[in-house]
Amino acid sequence: YVAHDWRHAECWPPPGARPHRLYLQGDGSLTASGAGGALGRYVYDPRQPIPTLGGRNMLIDAGPRDQRPVQELPHYGLIYRGEVLAEDLTIAGAVRVTLHVQSNCRDTDFIAKLIEVEPDGRAMLLMDGVVRAMYRDAAPEPQPLLPDHAYRLTIHLGDIHHTFSAGNRIQVDVTSSNFPRRARNTNSGHPILAHDSEADIRVATNTVHHDDTTPSCIEMLVLTPSHNVRAGV
Repeated sequence: YVAHDWRHAECWPPPGARPHRLYLQGDGSLTASGAGGALGRYVYDPRQPIPTLGGRNMLIDAGPRDQRPVQELPHYGLIYRGEVLAEDLTIAGAVRVTLHVQSNCRDTDFIAKLIEVEPDGRAMLLMDGVVRAMYRDAAPEPQPLLPDHAYRLTIHLGDIHHTFSAGNRIQVDVTSSNFPRRARNTNSGHPILAHDSEADIRVATNTVHHDDTTPSCIEMLVLTPSHNVRAGV
């Protein structure tokens, strides 16, 4: 194996990386033009968690895996898909998803996935992250959710250097389980989920907001072509 696609830079993120924000829209689109659209809702039942399919794992199947088998499951979550890219788009740096959310349970998880959709329909996972809503502000004490209130939370997906190929699409999925990579949240609101019994499990209806006052978006750093130089060139 000889690597042929290394990039060299004196710092991280590389020089020339600029912020790029895409908004999650109520119609399931992903666009830079601004927030908008109706609420998005889905049901999360801890008794039927969404299985892990690829990602940064060690003891289970890892890497970029086609997400279509899990996306087809009932109550998977929400899918936001961008337009077909007219040219290559390279991102380099940290990726984060900010959501405005509601739930009818005192606690639940929100998971975001960054995906590249290929022309044949394959939805290849690039990275994902999770936030337990009750600890959304990294506070030392749990902050249970109120059903009539929208909360802002940020999901950090990690760092990446990746080029989305022309003809492909950027996609963001929002769901509430990724099992067994992430322990399932029972939605009980109890601080220690491992102590919960079957009787403690609650089925959550989770909501994502999309309007101007409570926007949801993904933020990345984009490299311009002049800064995207191959090693050895």
